[in-house]
Amino acid sequence: MGLTNEDWKTLAAVLSAIAQVTAAIAAGAFFCDEVAARLAHHEPRRVSNLRPSQVH
Repeated sequence: MGLTNEDWKTLAAVLSAIAQVTAAIAAGAFFCDEVAARLAHHEPRRVSNLRPSQVH
């Protein structure tokens, strides 16, 4: 079964779309992880910053 030029173009377009969606999901997941990591790092500082003001 041979593929025509149109078949190859369609296949390439589908694979390209899948790659773009995968990249977008990966970027989104990385962004969420990055935000979560930053929040996790900032949260203790916020808590420790609030404690002295509550004590004083």
